Amino acid sequence: MDKSTRAGLALLLAFAGLGVLVGVPAGAQAPAPAPAPAPPPAATVNAAVITVPEVTEPLTDEFAGLQLKRLIDRELVRQEAQQLGLKVTDQDVAEYVARIGGHGSMVLAAGRAGLSVDAYEHELRHAAVLETLFESFREKHLLRAAKAHFDALGGSIGTGPRVHVYEIVCTDIKQAYLALERIKGGEPFPIVASELSIRNSESGGDAGWLHPDDYHLGADLARMAVGEIGGPILQGGEYFVIYKAEFVADRPADFEEVRSQLVTEMATKPTMQFDADDYLELLARRAQIRVTYQPLAYLNQYYAELEHIRVLVDGRDLPLPSPPFRVKSGQTLIPVKPVLQQLDAALTWNAEQMTLTVQRKENAIRITAGSQKAMVGIANPVEVDLGLAAELREGMLFAPPRPVIEAVGGAVDWDAVRNALLIFSPESLEEPDDDLEAEG
Repeated sequence: MDKSTRAGLALLLAFAGLGVLVGVPAGAQAPAPAPAPAPPPAATVNAAVITVPEVTEPLTDEFAGLQLKRLIDRELVRQEAQQLGLKVTDQDVAEYVARIGGHGSMVLAAGRAGLSVDAYEHELRHAAVLETLFESFREKHLLRAAKAHFDALGGSIGTGPRVHVYEIVCTDIKQAYLALERIKGGEPFPIVASELSIRNSESGGDAGWLHPDDYHLGADLARMAVGEIGGPILQGGEYFVIYKAEFVADRPADFEEVRSQLVTEMATKPTMQFDADDYLELLARRAQIRVTYQPLAYLNQYYAELEHIRVLVDGRDLPLPSPPFRVKSGQTLIPVKPVLQQLDAALTWNAEQMTLTVQRKENAIRITAGSQKAMVGIANPVEVDLGLAAELREGMLFAPPRPVIEAVGGAVDWDAVRNALLIFSPESLEEPDDDLEAEG
């Protein structure tokens, strides 16, 4: 080290020592860092503070997925309403609020939902549109099911005998006889009824088309010829003058004649027990949905799951190791073994012949992989057409559900709204024993 270098180093050390002496006194500690400012409050509850980070930080992890799904649901509803030309007015929203029991201040109602008044009104409008769409869809779905059921019966639904009845009802027998005299004198029955009858006067006494057994004066009506007028007949303190206008015997019914009856019947079916959430999932299944925001990409699993065919046995979801699948024709194949085991059937697999034999009590079916034919029965088996060849996939035999399930005494139905195959065990199809129920 030369002389000039040594001089420079000494000067540097001198300044460093001076800095230590001036900046920090000997034995003193460095000052503690300043405390972080308290997070701003979002609300206080009895002086306890809820901070803004407590509100905002969980949004991505806990609530963002919920919010995105709500937005997707709203968009599905908006698109469906637009496609159907549906518009909801303020009056429609008001009627919806009345139906759900909404009352009182809109500020209170919005606050209970944690929303601003504007956001709450927007939510109500969305809910009203969804309800309208759902009710319209359900009505059409029921009507299609009723018509399909009617067509499947092949005209076997009869109307039964029907009689067209007019009647005049009076509390005074003199009025009843006066009505009878006027009619026999040539005055039209409806005119007399409109003037003298205490009931049905606005319709001219027209009681409509009835089954003869349903009319309260059926015995008297049965003794009358078509076109005949009878009475006065006393019943319950009132006097009746009746006119048997027309009569038709039993005949095949037109759909419109039994439409209301069939729709009511269809509404009780398991396939019709769906709600607005099921309807929303139907809309989602029909749509092409892809979540591209990575933190919420897990929702893609939910939308993919909606495509899977569910299997319900006697109303309960049946988890399956291999899910059912559809072929190009639209037909569905189910994994035979786990489904039939759920029905308490015994199964025997013949690996050499690639044949599965299913037996449940006195019923049996033998299915062969690659064959569209199956043998049903034990003592005298009969060949049946499955409609589609059974398939072997990854060691599991798949076959069309209806012929297989029906062969062991069960039943099958398809729930198009929930994308579900409904399977009913033989026991669930048995009629309840009224005597046993009474004893129980």
